[in-house]
Amino acid sequence: MSRSDKIASTAASFQVLYRRLAELEGVKQAISKRMRRRDHAGIVPLRRQYPGFEGELMRLQRGARALATIRRQRVTPVFENQVMSPKAKREALDRVYEQMVDVARAALRRERLPDIRQNETVGPQTIGVTR
Repeated sequence: MSRSDKIASTAASFQVLYRRLAELEGVKQAISKRMRRRDHAGIVPLRRQYPGFEGELMRLQRGARALATIRRQRVTPVFENQVMSPKAKREALDRVYEQMVDVARAALRRERLPDIRQNETVGPQTIGVTR
């Protein structure tokens, strides 16, 4: 499997990250709603089903913010650049996309893609995830 195939096969990490983020944000809202209603018995099953969800929620939120920053700072300028050749744009976007996949996978605590280039930083450190 080539590196680009591996990247494409792991692109699902974006969908998984955003789905899980939405799920955990819903849990947080449900718990908050029950707390406002003083329905402590309704909170217990949610806490059992999602133990320690707050830490995972914070990690996924940091990952989503990092992805948004990468898009804003690195993807948009490439698309707006009228000087770059289509090939140069594709190569630049491929590198950024690899970084974005690594950030998403790190936020989900999954294995990073192997880095085949020397002296090039990748993104999981952006969200404070260490291996």
